[in-house]
Amino acid sequence: MCCQHLTKTVNVSVVFLVITVLLTGCWDRLEIEQRTTVLGIAIDQATEEEAAQESSTTHVQGSFQAPDHKFIKLTLTVAVPGRLALGPGGPESGGGEGQEGKPVWVLESIGHSIDDALNNLEQQLEHELFLGHVRIIVVSEEFAKQGVKEFSDYLRRNSEIRRTTWMAVGKGKASQYLHFTPEIERIPTLYLVKTFDEAVQSGKLPEAYLGLFWTHLSSKGQDGYLPYVKLIENKIVEISGLAYFDKDLMIGKTVPLEIGYFMSIMNVGKAGYKALIPLDGSTVIAEATSRNSRIYSEIRHGKPHFTIKEVIELNITEKNGPLWTMNSSRELRKLQQETQLLAKKGHEKLIKTMQQDGADIFGFGEIVRAKHARYWNEHIKTKEKWKEIFPDVTFENDVTFYIRRVGMKAR
Repeated sequence: MCCQHLTKTVNVSVVFLVITVLLTGCWDRLEIEQRTTVLGIAIDQATEEEAAQESSTTHVQGSFQAPDHKFIKLTLTVAVPGRLALGPGGPESGGGEGQEGKPVWVLESIGHSIDDALNNLEQQLEHELFLGHVRIIVVSEEFAKQGVKEFSDYLRRNSEIRRTTWMAVGKGKASQYLHFTPEIERIPTLYLVKTFDEAVQSGKLPEAYLGLFWTHLSSKGQDGYLPYVKLIENKIVEISGLAYFDKDLMIGKTVPLEIGYFMSIMNVGKAGYKALIPLDGSTVIAEATSRNSRIYSEIRHGKPHFTIKEVIELNITEKNGPLWTMNSSRELRKLQQETQLLAKKGHEKLIKTMQQDGADIFGFGEIVRAKHARYWNEHIKTKEKWKEIFPDVTFENDVTFYIRRVGMKAR
């Protein structure tokens, strides 16, 4: 009886302990009104005049040797509680708004680093900054060319930052991308996010989230890339190409159509780009609708060799000029051949440019690591060594096009 009573007492005690632990789930809760919710971040190099306005909270000015790099200017888009409408009809759906007044507040801060600038800004705010809802980060081209390693270090250590956040390189000042006034959206941050999301859905942009960029930077056989954007008349944001990196330094950018070339090589199935093709005194605009590619690798003459086989389907969307009728299979075959030739040249030029600049954004080095591990371990081993070998790697590009639809025209 004594043992049974003791067992019962222990079981009851365990149940109460478990319940007590479960009831403490909200002990550290923080209401949304008690947070300063950040939606977007822009990062620029601060001018000398802006640097002179630094409001230091992490150090006493003149008491330490300042870092060699320039000051950072941080621009934040902050949601204003009660003015950012949620649910159907809200800004997320392109509809109405909450209470009267601007739904967001744009703030600026200067610091030696990202965290330093955020600390300076928090000193001026009622509540602490919350980065868990950051949707986009824009970095100026000037800043990206000097290296993104330092600010990436802070973001990677911060558990609030989502890996699915968009990051882009902007032409000119990054702060302007949080200040511009799009006609169809009251919040520039949400407009930018929708622009990137829709570009992915329509096959005009690969997924290039912050987490993927960090993965590429950490890879031994691949370099990073980000969307490159520019602002037109302070109202429209254009995706002007991909900014590509050597380690953490931006070293160049592509043109928009080369995004399509890149996605084709990388086997991003959904296609959305159109190309203008000259043919026998006429011009034809063809739209890629789907892609399928495979990359085969081998070690040839002591060096990696890659064969890229691509199959792309097209629709004809427009023809201009009187000399080409598009009424026979012979003409369609000729159009396919001409399109294949132009695409092959474009793809090979893009790969050659990356080899010359030393930016393996395709991840060919990762293919060697995966498929030819012994060769990698004996001859390459490091990212630095792969960068020495990559410019001399050989390629074969086989592109096949199929025209599926030519449209209808009344006679």
